[in-house]
Amino acid sequence: MIPRIARGKRLAAIAMVLGVTLLAPALAGAGKAQNGLYSGASTNTPSGADEVKIKFRVAKGGTRIKKWKTELIVHCPALGFHPLIHVPMPTMKVKRNGRFSTEVPSEPGLPGKIKVRGKLVAKRVKEGTFSYQSRVCQRGVPEPIRWKAKRVRR
Repeated sequence: MIPRIARGKRLAAIAMVLGVTLLAPALAGAGKAQNGLYSGASTNTPSGADEVKIKFRVAKGGTRIKKWKTELIVHCPALGFHPLIHVPMPTMKVKRNGRFSTEVPSEPGLPGKIKVRGKLVAKRVKEGTFSYQSRVCQRGVPEPIRWKAKRVRR
């Protein structure tokens, strides 16, 4: 036999079930709203030749950063020049709090690394940092390059 529930408790239970039913689709689609193509640039470098440009795609319901491309001029004091380079990065996982980061070697088998960090919030990236260091070239070392980005296309 099913126990009888008082009228007030019955209404509260119905309201709770309806609330969960109506809210679940909104929560499930919250990350998908962030999917798309993002573009950004450095914020702590003078514009022009020193600017760092960043493009990437957010996918999988806002949980992955893919197709990362960075364009920047690196400083190579040992070589005596400053080349323009394009730096791809592997797919990065976005945590529940929106933070993502990765650190990879700048050249396979050689010392040096590339570091990327950021926080994806409401179709924007805030608190982004980037640094590049190889055997002879570097940028954003010791102070990382700060950057921001926003969604430019779905």
